[in-house]
Amino acid sequence: MKNFRIIFTIAFAAATILSCKDDDPAEGPAGLNDVQFFPMAGAGYFKYSIPSDPSFVYAKAVYQLDKGTVIAKSSSKYSDSLYIDGFLEEKEYEIQLYTVNAHDVGTLSQTIHVKPYASPIHEVANSITVNAGVSSVYIDVSNPSSQKTIVYLTLKSEGSEDIVKAYVSDRPACRFVITPLENKSYTATVFTTDLYENRTDDRELGAVEPQMDVILPKKKWKLLEDEFVPDALIEPGQYIYKKNAAKAFYEGRIEHLWDDIIDRGSTPDYFNAGCVPPYSYYLDFGQPLRISRITTWPRRFYVEPWGIYQISEYELYGSNTVGSDGIVTDWFFIRRCNIVKPDSEAEAAKEVEDGSTFYLYPDTYGFSPPIRYLRLRVVRLFVNADQSFFSEMTLHGMQE
Repeated sequence: MKNFRIIFTIAFAAATILSCKDDDPAEGPAGLNDVQFFPMAGAGYFKYSIPSDPSFVYAKAVYQLDKGTVIAKSSSKYSDSLYIDGFLEEKEYEIQLYTVNAHDVGTLSQTIHVKPYASPIHEVANSITVNAGVSSVYIDVSNPSSQKTIVYLTLKSEGSEDIVKAYVSDRPACRFVITPLENKSYTATVFTTDLYENRTDDRELGAVEPQMDVILPKKKWKLLEDEFVPDALIEPGQYIYKKNAAKAFYEGRIEHLWDDIIDRGSTPDYFNAGCVPPYSYYLDFGQPLRISRITTWPRRFYVEPWGIYQISEYELYGSNTVGSDGIVTDWFFIRRCNIVKPDSEAEAAKEVEDGSTFYLYPDTYGFSPPIRYLRLRVVRLFVNADQSFFSEMTLHGMQE
C-alpha cells in the first residue's frame, strides 16, 4: 500500500509538469494575417485578421522614432487594430509586428515599412496667431486633428526677463492668454512639441504691445433706485416691473460690494442678498466707464469660500441710455461669468485671495463701449441656499 502511494504521487507530479509545459510554449503564437496600414498625421493604425491560435494574447508593434527612442505599442486579442504614433516627418518608418502569448513569448509576425503623414505639430505651429489685449497677450491655436500638442510661447522685451509659457492644445481650436503684462512692446516666438519630444523650429510671430487699464474708482457708485429700473415686456400688453433684489441691512448691505474692503475672514464686510437666485441689482456708476475686466471676492467670515452661500455664476448687462421719463433703457447683454474652483488647492486658495477675474470681452480682451449703468444678475450658487454673498467687486478699464 505504501508503494502505491509513492507511485501515485510521482505520476501526479509528472502530469502537473507536463500540464505546465503545455501552458508555457517555447514559441510565440501564429502571426497576423491580412495586415493593412492606414496613415494619419504623425500616426496611423494597422488592421489585421486576429489569429485563431488559442495562445494569442496581444499584438505588439516595435519601432524607432526620429530621435532614436524605441517605442512599443500593443493591442489585445479582442481588437483587430493597432494604433501607433510619435512620428515627426512624412517618410518611411520600419515597424516590427509581433504576436505574443500570456508568458510574453512573441513571434515576429512581419517587418513592414509604413509612411504616416507629417506630425500635426507642424500644422499647429503654423496656425498660431498672437494679439495684444488689455494688459494681456493672447494666442489662438488651430489643431484640427485634436492630437495633444504642447505650445511654447516666449515673450521678449528690452530690460525684462523673458516670459515663457507652455500650454496644452487637444481641441480643434484653443485660446490662451498671458496676463497681467506691462504696456510695452514684446517680441513673440513659438514652437510646438508632441508627447515624444518631437519639436518644430522656432517661429517668429512679430511684436505685440498690450493696452493698459486701471482700477476704476468707486466713489460715485450707487444703487440705481427702483423707479429708474425698466419695465420688462412678458407678453403683448403685459409688463412686469423689474426692481433691485431685497436690500440687506448692517454688514450685509449692497454698498459693501464696492467699499474697497475685502473680507479675508477677519471682518464681517460683505454684501448679502437674502433671496434665492436668479435676482438682480442695478448699479449707477455716476459716469460712463469703459470696462475691461471684473474681479469679485467671496465672503470668508465664518463661511467656506467655495461652499454654501457663495455665488458661482452671474451675468452682466450694461446701458448708457436714459429715457425722457428717467428710466434707464437699451440694456445689452455683456457676458456670463462662471466661477470654477481650480483643481489644485493651492491655486484655489490663491484665487480666493486674488479674486476671480473675467474679461468682459474675451474675444478681443478689449474695452466695453461706454457703460454708466450695470445690471448684476446672480444666476447660481455653488450650493443651493436662501442667501448669497460677495465680499467685493472691482472693475478695471478707463473713464470716459
